[in-house]
Amino acid sequence: MAIILTSALVHRTRAQRALWVFLLVALLFSFGPRLKVAGFATVPLPWELATRVPGFDHALPGRFSAFVFMAATVLVAVAWSCSERRRWLTRAGVMTSIVMLLPSYAGMGVPGDSSDPAPRTVDVLRDLIDPGENVLVLPSGQNGPGMRWMDDLDFAFTMPTGNGGGARTPEVLLTDPVAFALFGGDTEFDYSGSLAHYLERNGVSLVLIDSRYPEWNDIVADALPVAGELDGGVWVYEVSG
Repeated sequence: MAIILTSALVHRTRAQRALWVFLLVALLFSFGPRLKVAGFATVPLPWELATRVPGFDHALPGRFSAFVFMAATVLVAVAWSCSERRRWLTRAGVMTSIVMLLPSYAGMGVPGDSSDPAPRTVDVLRDLIDPGENVLVLPSGQNGPGMRWMDDLDFAFTMPTGNGGGARTPEVLLTDPVAFALFGGDTEFDYSGSLAHYLERNGVSLVLIDSRYPEWNDIVADALPVAGELDGGVWVYEVSG
């Protein structure tokens, strides 16, 4: 950004102004229909109008960030070529910025395990879950087995925190602090005084926990007045919805 700003100050052209407009519009669209602050939707943005148009309502506005970087790349190229004397500064800035592009290998890959569940696990799920039932699966969202279990049961049930991805992230559902903590995998949140009320508000009568995540079982066991039962690799908590 420092390179681009310097270029804009010392070498102004109509093409650069057009690229700046393109970059800023793409950046604004990439923020989505509402500006998110700390994960919560706040003020409406122009992309909210696009969500009312068939076809655009399922688009991912975050993809506009690719156009932002395309425009930035061209602007850096302009800065590179605009002056022979400043070329070495541009070259140094580009080489320095490469450090920021180094990947975080610990954070790469699919966050959840998509392997086939044990046959006994699938049988337990079929016996426990009624068609159309709202079930809290932990870990929730894309961090746990919920979507895979839904697929094994032909999407016969729903989850209060949504499916964890896609163009229509359940923003309304996640405005609840408990849902937001569950969805984000926050094990430090105070569930002891809030989880039971959250389940009641959302009509959840069944909590299922993958036994490979004992930390979530400890959290739920402390937060709910009912005892859990381990069956087929799944901790089962039956609560009143």
